[in-house]
Amino acid sequence: MIEIQPGMKWEKGKYLELVNYLEKIGGIRYREYLTRNIKTKYPFLGIKTPVLSGISKIISESDIISFINIINDEYFEIVYIQGIMLSYISDYITFSKLFLEYVKKIDNTFLCDKVINNYQILGKNKNKTLKLVDKLIKNDNVFIARIGYVILLYYYLDKENLDMIYEYIKNNKREEFYINMVIAWLLSETYIKFPKETYVFIKSNKFNTNLLDKVINKIMGSYRVKEEDKKKLKELKSKVLHHF
Repeated sequence: MIEIQPGMKWEKGKYLELVNYLEKIGGIRYREYLTRNIKTKYPFLGIKTPVLSGISKIISESDIISFINIINDEYFEIVYIQGIMLSYISDYITFSKLFLEYVKKIDNTFLCDKVINNYQILGKNKNKTLKLVDKLIKNDNVFIARIGYVILLYYYLDKENLDMIYEYIKNNKREEFYINMVIAWLLSETYIKFPKETYVFIKSNKFNTNLLDKVINKIMGSYRVKEEDKKKLKELKSKVLHHF
């Protein structure tokens, strides 16, 4: 790893050192694996996530803002590191401003789902974050909208916020694959924690058949759901789809 001093301001030369280092440690096999499994415009170096997290921790000792301002998004791994760097920012106003710029770069579910899980600042500022969630979910970009639902899943999955989660899902009119999949994921998690309430919600709402199929399949695929519940959901699915 290149030498990074605490509080160091990033300049172009130092940044290029980092890029060169990352290029050297990338692996061909893992790069090929990522290329097969993640659809993105960013080229891969082939560096595993734990290694990137370790590098991010070292970089966090430097001046984070100057690092974020100097990066060029040459590689997928650089974009991932930038996302992780935001988790080291403690001021919510600064974080939210940089976060809203960062999400514009996200073009795949890996960054949507993996990076967002590091932002404990969102969970510690739930009232403020709700405004952020609303803005994200209403965004036309499918990945930005997906991030809104992922935040609900990671930081609002409790009894107090259950009705709010249901309301967002009920009001959803979009049918993109990545939106359907995150809603299925979110409802599977609410079902695991609140099976009675979530079953009533699923039964009483008119989902499009594609979304309903994904929701029920996701719930039934969980080992944390009881067999009697899976049977009940299977019957509901059969009844609704037969009606259509």
